[in-house]
Amino acid sequence: MRFSFEGFLLDETTFELLRDGRPVPMEPQVFDVLVHLVRHRDRVVPKEELLDQVWGDRFVSESALTSRIKHVRRALGDDGRGQRFVRTVHGRGYRFTAEVVPAEAPADDGDRPHLEGGPAPAPVRHNLPAERTPLFGRADRIAELTALVARRRLVSLLGIGGSGKTRLACATGHSALGRFPDGVWFVDLVPARDEHTVETTIARAAGLALGAGDPRRRLARLVTDRAALFVLDNCEHVRDEVAATVDHLLEHTVRPHFLVTSREPLNVLDERHVHIEPLDAGAVSAPAIELFRSAAERFGAELHDRDLPVAQRICRDLDGLPLAIELAAAQLRVLRPAEVAERLDQRFELLQTRRPPGRDRHASLTSVLEETWAMLDGGERELLGRLAAFPGPFDLADVEQLCPELPAGAAVRTLTRLIDRSLVVAASADGGRPRLLETVRLFARRETDAHRNSARHALWCLDRVSRSLHVHLFDFETAEWCARHYDDVRAGIRQLLDDDRREEAALLLCGTGLVMHCDSGTRAADLLPVIDELLERVDDPALTARLHVTGVFAGMATRAPELIAAHGAAAARAARSSGDPSLLAVALVHHSWSVVFTDPGRAVRMTEEAAALAARAEDILVQNLSNSYRAFHLAWMRRFDEAIEQAEAVIGDTPRQGGPRQEVFVAITGLVACQVVHRPALCAPWLDMLLSVPSRDEPMWANQVLGAAVLASCGDRAGAAALADAVHIRLSRAGQDSLPDLLVPAAVLAHRVGDDERAARWVRAIRDSPRSTQSFQVTCAYRRIREVVGVSAEDPLATGTLEEIGAEARAWMRSAATG
Repeated sequence: MRFSFEGFLLDETTFELLRDGRPVPMEPQVFDVLVHLVRHRDRVVPKEELLDQVWGDRFVSESALTSRIKHVRRALGDDGRGQRFVRTVHGRGYRFTAEVVPAEAPADDGDRPHLEGGPAPAPVRHNLPAERTPLFGRADRIAELTALVARRRLVSLLGIGGSGKTRLACATGHSALGRFPDGVWFVDLVPARDEHTVETTIARAAGLALGAGDPRRRLARLVTDRAALFVLDNCEHVRDEVAATVDHLLEHTVRPHFLVTSREPLNVLDERHVHIEPLDAGAVSAPAIELFRSAAERFGAELHDRDLPVAQRICRDLDGLPLAIELAAAQLRVLRPAEVAERLDQRFELLQTRRPPGRDRHASLTSVLEETWAMLDGGERELLGRLAAFPGPFDLADVEQLCPELPAGAAVRTLTRLIDRSLVVAASADGGRPRLLETVRLFARRETDAHRNSARHALWCLDRVSRSLHVHLFDFETAEWCARHYDDVRAGIRQLLDDDRREEAALLLCGTGLVMHCDSGTRAADLLPVIDELLERVDDPALTARLHVTGVFAGMATRAPELIAAHGAAAARAARSSGDPSLLAVALVHHSWSVVFTDPGRAVRMTEEAAALAARAEDILVQNLSNSYRAFHLAWMRRFDEAIEQAEAVIGDTPRQGGPRQEVFVAITGLVACQVVHRPALCAPWLDMLLSVPSRDEPMWANQVLGAAVLASCGDRAGAAALADAVHIRLSRAGQDSLPDLLVPAAVLAHRVGDDERAARWVRAIRDSPRSTQSFQVTCAYRRIREVVGVSAEDPLATGTLEEIGAEARAWMRSAATG
């Protein structure tokens, strides 16, 4: 069937949507949605019906349908506000509202279809390749590029081989046909070898005869008045020659526009760069997975819904590169999806296929990357090999520190060239750091001395983290660096272990102690087995003690009391054997963390012994750390006045702006926890500091709970509710439980607004919870609010679960925030 409406022709037989006779690019599912709406334009089509019609038995979210409706409207020049063609009927579905007239079949002579009763559109000349397979996930980009090539005379699509530049350029050319009356001409420059062949190839593609004379000048004269778009494909091997030709044509003509595809820019004055992003693989219905499924079908392999999570993993591991995804799909003729996923560490051997003669440039992932590698000079190859040692994103400062032998500015210049060649993904406007695609990283490691580069990277991590006990325990700047570079540290530890440099691996791991102490649990759980592995391989008692102290930090983050106790006791034993008084003091402090629960008096004495040891060693930092935890233990014993006095003595005249060291930060935390209910105005000035250590992006979660209590006590209802929700989301994502801790700020807020009955009810839930509060500061705040409001006689856990009570408390905080 063929339908016409308002200048459009929808042809089911050719799978085309034409606007004034010119094709409008659409993805297959978008086309199917439009056809179904037009066919059933006499009624509202339910969402469920569209999902069944387009996706069949496959499970997709409703957002997939919403996205396709958006693309239907965009193809028709419509939007969600105007709804000129597709109207949303809220709660029911969608209806096509334009007047539709069935159209006659096209004439047998092959003329371009046109609307009955109107003039036939003038054919637009072009030589663009036919779109023989669907193009997924590029509709928005095609629309942007169509508008861009109409405004700018030179646009360059940049990306590594296999990123889909040619397909995107051709689709843009089809979309832009109506904007260039003199045609859109596709120019394949693979055969070109010099300036002369570049110019003759352009002319030949557009059906122009250069004749005698200077070919560049002749070409400029022939195209000067032509409102045409020239799609210059595969320019990288003759980049300089193409740049010289295009520069001359831009200088000596007015109307022609140029869309270039290349692995690096031409660097012509008015060139607009557009880097091709990988296909989205963020969901099982994302474009990358749609491409994988479509390619599998072309190879005769059926992908079942149960295979989609594995397909998503394959596409994500292949960086969303279309060529790699299609080559992976080709392996389904022999392998199951899970087997393909398992073999991706050998992707360069796996991902290849046979192509017809003359079309074998992209027959393998290896050949594509080898072409790009051949374009690099020695310095670029060396730097790319160094960058491949980074397991994830990096900063420019990281590159310069990793390559100190490079002259000033050399790292920036070389990194810029690698970004231009799409071998490095540039930093993004939203704060994303530069990185390598995993495929590029693995290829660079294969082509360079990967072991040497990884060993250099590991030692760089160790130098940056330091070997010092005091840096590891007290320096939050180092902790923030470790949090930002966690993947680097993790890779460095593994490399040092593989090289049997166990002591250096242990020191690097100990550098993560403060990070784990402030962590929501994910990193700590990851490193706990590594701590155990190192404890089996390290003999030095001092290093053993430091590893056990790090284990205490990890146990605190993962809420594992038995680990805190075991590592704390072992740290004290090893530290006594080491003969280092400062280290013994540190070990006693961390051992006291578990002792305080069963014998708080002994825990206080342990911190007092630690302070005395540190004083004899003239180690003021460890002495203050010991006294800070003595304040916490006094608060645990409900000796709050003594605890406040001890904390204030440690804080002294510390300024309330800037970043404190760990020992002062602990004292500040204890001071706030003791006074959050009774003297909130004194706590408020410390709030910014509490929520910025070790970094504003990742503060200690327990201090976020305490911060919510401070805001609640100060009457900032909205701030308290928002911070409580943020903690809940953060811990949930880390697989951790936020209860009963988050009932503390809820109880404080209830007290602040005069609802002590509600506050006492939540205090009762905390007291009777099968799980205790998970930090000193939250427990202290709980005990202070309990002193004020008491404990409800009603047992809320008799009528609801702790999770239900927690959800109720967060909902109440949000409602209180809005009045």
